Amino acid sequence: MKAAIAYIKENNGVLKQVEDCLSRHEISFRTRHRDRLTKRFFRNADLAISVGGDGTFIRVSHHIFDSIPVMGVNVDTLAKEGFFAAADNKSFDKKLRQVIAGKARTLKVPRLEVTIGKRKIRELALNEVYIGSKTAYKTARYWLILGRKKEYQKSSGVLVGTAAGSHAWLSSYNLKTPPIDSDLVQYAVREPYSGKRLQCKMKKGEVRGKIEIISDMFQGMVVIDCLSREYRLKRGQKAVVKRSTMPLTIVQ
Repeated sequence: MKAAIAYIKENNGVLKQVEDCLSRHEISFRTRHRDRLTKRFFRNADLAISVGGDGTFIRVSHHIFDSIPVMGVNVDTLAKEGFFAAADNKSFDKKLRQVIAGKARTLKVPRLEVTIGKRKIRELALNEVYIGSKTAYKTARYWLILGRKKEYQKSSGVLVGTAAGSHAWLSSYNLKTPPIDSDLVQYAVREPYSGKRLQCKMKKGEVRGKIEIISDMFQGMVVIDCLSREYRLKRGQKAVVKRSTMPLTIVQ
């Protein structure tokens, strides 16, 4: 078995404990800081290990495009949520033994893919996609399209999220919160504007198939999981968000 480890610098010595545990089980491994990850780093690995918090875990997910299972190890259970974590420094050895024996529980967690114009964004969203103005205090202006419904809106941007994302940023919008392996995709309009000439009716709900945003902004952008680079969305360009055919395999 081969493991690829991504870590956060402030890991309270947990990285060393993980490495020692892998060595005891005669598992070869390579390590890399979370800011230097690439798709190639995880190539030919049998297990991806995230040593950090949810941010590190999500960074790992952005470089995995196959069925490699990902195990999250929370380095600080008092300070970090560890929503995706399967273990901490105390339980890692037990969880690793389950993985080796083929007895660890895994989930196929859906992700989202985004296309801007004819260009598909490389990262797949584990939690959510944000589409809006590059500057937070400026109004996002766009057409929102869901099937045959189309509405011009002004707001602070649009969030499109997975089931996992419904437990994260989208949890502020009183949407459904299904198990993270659910196929449900939902959207929410942030701070929608309604006035004399404009009424926002399509504020939140389920996405069946795809959701489309046509930008009416000179400085629009798209961001994946709040961690990707900022992808420019020009005025007149269309961003399309839909469920990807490549879920992420997560060790529970």
